[in-house]
Amino acid sequence: MSRELDVHPDPTALAAIHTAIRETWIKPAPAPESHLLDILCLHLHRGEAETIALGSHLRVDLVLMDEQEGRQFALAAGLSVTGVLGILLKGKQSGQIPAIRPEIQSLREKAGFFIAPFLEAKLLAAAGE
Repeated sequence: MSRELDVHPDPTALAAIHTAIRETWIKPAPAPESHLLDILCLHLHRGEAETIALGSHLRVDLVLMDEQEGRQFALAAGLSVTGVLGILLKGKQSGQIPAIRPEIQSLREKAGFFIAPFLEAKLLAAAGE
């Protein structure tokens, strides 16, 4: 499992992640050691570098990444990228969540998530909120 999870500050979120792993809808996988991983680690945090290296190795359709620099490297590596906000919008559009606004507020309060005001306004408009 990721070293990022080893130090996750929210025990409730960490428990939910462990449950998802036990129920196998999240399947942790190590990134293959490669020159790509080595190069990415020079520029990005290990978690983002491993996501890009593993995504490239597995030829995935989409990677989940919020950090702008990591997103740029992922796009340069030929990967499609979305972030947590894209997931929330998809959830709202598919009817899986009733509203995005409270989810954004929860991310701010519980995870210290930052979203630029212009991006929040654009997202809420796209969600019809």
